[in-house]
Amino acid sequence: MLALIPMIFAGAGAAHAQEPETVRLSGYVRSAANDEVLRTARLEIVEPGLSIATNRFGYYSIELATGGYTIRVSRLGYETVTRDVNLEATTSADFALPLRPVSVAELTVETEHEPPDLDPGTVEMSVIRFDIPALSRLPVVLGEADPVRTLTLYPGITTTNDATTAINVRGGAGDENLILLDDSEVFNPAHAIGLLSSRLNLEGPLFDGNGSWLVAGRRTYADLFLGLASDPEVRESTAYFYDLNAKANARYGATGQVMVSGYFGRDRLKVGSVASVGWGNAAGTMRWNHGFGSIFSHVTLAFSDYDYHIQSGFNARAVSLDSRVRHLSLSVDESWTLGARDQLQFGAGIGRYDQRAGARLPAERGLASGDGGGGDLRVRDRAEHQLPAALLMAGRTAVRLAALSGCLFAAACERIVEVEIPAPPELRLVVEGRIALVKGAPGGTQRVRLTTTDAFFGNRPAPPAVGAGVTVTDGAGGVYPFVETERGHYVTNDLHARIGETYALSIDYEGDRYAASASLTPVAPIDSLYFIFEEETLVNDTAGYRAAIDYTDPPSGPDFYLWEQFVDGVNEPPPSSGNQFNLVSRDDLYDGQPVIGFEPNNEVVIEPGAHVMIRQVSLSRRGYDYYYALFEQNGLGTGNSFSVPPATIRGNVANTTRPEQYPFGFFGAAEVSVADGTGPER
Repeated sequence: MLALIPMIFAGAGAAHAQEPETVRLSGYVRSAANDEVLRTARLEIVEPGLSIATNRFGYYSIELATGGYTIRVSRLGYETVTRDVNLEATTSADFALPLRPVSVAELTVETEHEPPDLDPGTVEMSVIRFDIPALSRLPVVLGEADPVRTLTLYPGITTTNDATTAINVRGGAGDENLILLDDSEVFNPAHAIGLLSSRLNLEGPLFDGNGSWLVAGRRTYADLFLGLASDPEVRESTAYFYDLNAKANARYGATGQVMVSGYFGRDRLKVGSVASVGWGNAAGTMRWNHGFGSIFSHVTLAFSDYDYHIQSGFNARAVSLDSRVRHLSLSVDESWTLGARDQLQFGAGIGRYDQRAGARLPAERGLASGDGGGGDLRVRDRAEHQLPAALLMAGRTAVRLAALSGCLFAAACERIVEVEIPAPPELRLVVEGRIALVKGAPGGTQRVRLTTTDAFFGNRPAPPAVGAGVTVTDGAGGVYPFVETERGHYVTNDLHARIGETYALSIDYEGDRYAASASLTPVAPIDSLYFIFEEETLVNDTAGYRAAIDYTDPPSGPDFYLWEQFVDGVNEPPPSSGNQFNLVSRDDLYDGQPVIGFEPNNEVVIEPGAHVMIRQVSLSRRGYDYYYALFEQNGLGTGNSFSVPPATIRGNVANTTRPEQYPFGFFGAAEVSVADGTGPER
């Protein structure tokens, strides 16, 4: 059925070609060194002075009058090839260009202004291009060149953390980046630790030169030295990743080509007998290209599979979490060359996603079980909370032993990496407020803070939004105006919050009206706050006391939590990349169960005599999503629940006057349980 699409248009192209005065010349431009197709190669038909370029598959097509022509084919980095062609009928002709080193003299470029992000001559905006060979000219300290990490040299692109190769583009999260390998999605291209690695690359011809194959692999082996450590926890640890790429191309007929490619990669981290985590990608592509004169057909069948596994402990109390996402897609893309400067592109596609999120497998489902039982549920609860943070801390420890590096793919990866960076947004209003009901204290001051966004590379404090009109109303008809007590801070002492009540926020600022609403949900009370002494281990960098709490989750779920820990009145630590698993949580794995010994911020060692206050705050589902994204992206460690988001994270506040000028921030309503204590003597 798919073949009918190009054949229909092939008929139209053939009918056009039968006109006596014109014929069609088409084919591929390839590298003579490895037979790879060359995109954007330039073909100049000398006599009439026409010029065309190959598409991204190296294919060209042009309609010419019958007769003899001189054709000159060129591309940067390759020798120019000139050939005389006598066209008496529609003809296919391929060109092979030999490699040519390029040497240029010293060049100085001066400009009076920065080039614009938007080129009016193209539909692309803020596109960065670089090729893989250029990476070899960049300085590398240990490790190896990494195309993804190289992107962080450009403005607006930052790393997620030092323990992974994931990147954030213009404030977007790492999982919002689209990574394609031969049109197949790679859901998580990030690798962890990699200092020492070995690679192997094999390639050769197929079918007497009418095709080629390539196999490339890589594996880190720094983990082989862990067995030499004196610490038994280190000897039982594992840290490695591997990549495997395979690709084959075969040509048939004059303008047909079939390509099959595959990628397999996996990471494995194991922290002694504490926990392990692993993730991996599998991606495969089958591609059929064929030129039917003026019609070029591109049919792709792509498959992607990503899974990860997290396990806490290796005994009867062990718990593992497994998640997976798969994608299967079929696309048909057609290009119809209408003339030297005109082309019509069209196509269709269909896809399917299969997802399995957070399947929990307790010890009795096959993990190592020393006593045959299912383990202590309370211990599993604590492990669920602290596991991701523990793994992150283990990664930080390992960083001291090995530098970080990693390449997204081995030598078989695409030659060009393209990243689209949106233009910076206009300055927007940032709203942060919470209607709070503290258990045991029904009164209290309610606060709303208003600021504006700053320039993208600005490092000054968030500019306050002054002179705004701020009002909150409840479902019973109560109206509560907020007074600006200091620049950008609006408060009221008249609003006494109630569980189940819905509160509506209204803001008038510089001619625009903003609105949001939130319902106040209850929170489980903190039963007790105490301190746990932990020795220095592979997981804990510093020995000392950590603050811990006990509480019982209500059985009516789902429930969402936010924790704030203050040490001597200071929020310690502030929300930062990596600890969002501790600061926010949902009760999927412990609904209705007691939670014992939970440490909201296990990175902070409590000094003797320090005053510690922990606030357990209820969240709505939307509030949980907002804070999770906020903490995940705030890698500078300077934010809190009333700070300006470090990226364009949209909350629940809308601009009702000009919807396109949307604000940032979040307005919520929550019950708060508070517990405090004093750090014990050592």
